[in-house]
Amino acid sequence: MTGLCHTRCVLRCLPRIRALASYCTAACLLAVPACGSARDGSGGSVELSWRLRDQTGTLLTKCNQANVAAIRLTWEVDGVTDSESWPCDDNHAVTRFVIPEGSAKLTISPDCADGPAAPGTYTAPAPLVRNVQQGRVVELGAVVLLLQIDLRVEPHSTCGTL
Repeated sequence: MTGLCHTRCVLRCLPRIRALASYCTAACLLAVPACGSARDGSGGSVELSWRLRDQTGTLLTKCNQANVAAIRLTWEVDGVTDSESWPCDDNHAVTRFVIPEGSAKLTISPDCADGPAAPGTYTAPAPLVRNVQQGRVVELGAVVLLLQIDLRVEPHSTCGTL
């Protein structure tokens, strides 16, 4: 008797379950554009991770050890240059879908609180060239910025005084 009762209950509830499922599906589809989908921009995106090391190869555990505030990704496509930056301690970021389609020259650099770090204070990977496509993410993987400091010596800073 229990199995029959359960079956009747399921059959009675099934139309309500289907209606709820249709409602949830419609709500999810309407909400997707508001969640930052690829359709929000007119181009592609880049994902990257980073780590900072001193000139001896020692990993910096916090960016404030060198007074670095942010990490900047700069791109150049067909002569047009733009960039995005993120808090250095995030160690990972993804751009918005704004990078124009085409062959993009990508460079990574540290930013100080008051602007870009001086070129002689760090060594970054050579510019990377990647093909960017609308709605797609280019994965750069992990990059290492070598800062011209020695954590064993005080004071140390890429961005002026600490």
